[in-house]
Amino acid sequence: MLPVHVHYIYLILNSVMLAKYANIEKELLQEFDGAHLSNRVSWMKACAEALVQFKGYKTCTRRFIEQCQRGAFQSGEIFEEIYKLTGQVCEVAKTVFPTPESVADEFIQDMFEHRLQSHVKEQLSSTTRSQEGYLGMLFNLYTKTQKTASRLEEYRHSSDSALLSRLTQAVFLPHLSTYMRKEQKFLEEKYSHLLEGYYDSVGLHKQKGGGGLRLKKGDGAGSRVGETFISDDVATMMLHENKLALKRCTSLSSTTDLSANVNVIFHVLLDYLCFRHLDNAVDLALAALPSLEPKSSPEISLFHVISQVGKTFHLLEKHFVDNVIPLVSSSPVHAECLHKKKEVSSQLEKKMDDGLDRALSSVVGWIKHILSNEQKKSDFKPEETASLNAVSTSACCHTCHFLETQRQIVAGCLDGKNRVATLMELGTRFHRVVVDHIQQFSFNSVGGMLAICDVNEYRRIVKKFDIPFLNHLFEVLHSLCNLFIVAPHNLKQVCSEEPIAFLEKSVVLSFVQLRVDYKSSRLSKYFAL
Repeated sequence: MLPVHVHYIYLILNSVMLAKYANIEKELLQEFDGAHLSNRVSWMKACAEALVQFKGYKTCTRRFIEQCQRGAFQSGEIFEEIYKLTGQVCEVAKTVFPTPESVADEFIQDMFEHRLQSHVKEQLSSTTRSQEGYLGMLFNLYTKTQKTASRLEEYRHSSDSALLSRLTQAVFLPHLSTYMRKEQKFLEEKYSHLLEGYYDSVGLHKQKGGGGLRLKKGDGAGSRVGETFISDDVATMMLHENKLALKRCTSLSSTTDLSANVNVIFHVLLDYLCFRHLDNAVDLALAALPSLEPKSSPEISLFHVISQVGKTFHLLEKHFVDNVIPLVSSSPVHAECLHKKKEVSSQLEKKMDDGLDRALSSVVGWIKHILSNEQKKSDFKPEETASLNAVSTSACCHTCHFLETQRQIVAGCLDGKNRVATLMELGTRFHRVVVDHIQQFSFNSVGGMLAICDVNEYRRIVKKFDIPFLNHLFEVLHSLCNLFIVAPHNLKQVCSEEPIAFLEKSVVLSFVQLRVDYKSSRLSKYFAL
């Protein structure tokens, strides 16, 4: 052990040396700062190399980083300034510091943890009153930060390849953690606002108790025939907002959360566009359908609603293929999105199919009304000497005019298999009505000619349906009506020719029995077994 006086002398000397070192360190730092301010790079380098041996070297790099930022960031283009300033700092650091790599990495880290973090917080705070503004600003800032981080990779020297990615996440972590909740809330509020504005403009309001939409008081369904209550503008805006949301979601969601977030965004679209808009329009059209036995010419808005639903679904399908599938194609969420879309489509199609059946029943019901009220018994039993002036009866003309109008509406509103199936059903029902109608009358030879003229008119309209099966039905009916004017002795031969020969004998007989001379000419003998 050293004597006490020697130990005391050691402590004094050590203290003096430490003070001397501190003084030298302080003077070197001051010299470095002065050289930096006067841009004397060689002297900065000398000071930095001397400071390497001192604890103050860390302070030196810190002061260098701080001084480099003085007077910067005045243009408002913070991302571009960060990139340019980083390049300048790294260039100087290479000349000045013995360890320029660590200085460059420290500067980049400072840019993110201080400059960018405070800039992001300030910018987002200014948009808190507007969800749309907040989300747009968040996406804009995050995208620019990512691009800047990518550009700064050339200046990164750290062995940590994920450094810039982690710095970016750290800046935005408080905002990204709540992003999806805000995105969903924004979409729901935006879509609600769009629908409420549209429905208010067309005079619709929600029923109490969540019972759907109804026209405002004093605006009966009958006075709004022809309106579909589907807005192309609303649908387009919803799809556009969804596309923007998916774009934001792609950038702002983590890899693990992306597919689930896309699913949420797409489900919001299906809910508001399909269930709260299209489905409501279909319900309104169904409620406005005329009775199955109308007393006035039915005007059916359902056909037009189906047309707009189809067009909107086509846009939805395109949006799904273009914007949703690429984000979820390799995820189980893909199947979930497909299932939900198909479920929504099936529910709407079921409603529309049921509505189409009722609509066609109303159309056919009105045709029955025309024929039963306008066709007179005397139409088909005029005097034998009467001349055949009319090409067809007035009841037939009225019927054909109405049927052609409905055909044009169906053909214009529906497409593909749906149009063919609907026209087939309408034509088949119409044929049944005409056959039943004819069966209610008796025909002399002149009346038979009129019946043939009527059927020819029906055939002319039905040919526009462009369905061979319907053409065949009316060709057979035309042949059956020819039996009204065939001479009795030629009946057997005519009945053995096509197409009558392939019909059941009971069907053929039911038409022959409508002739006024059936009993007097003993026509039953031609059909005896």
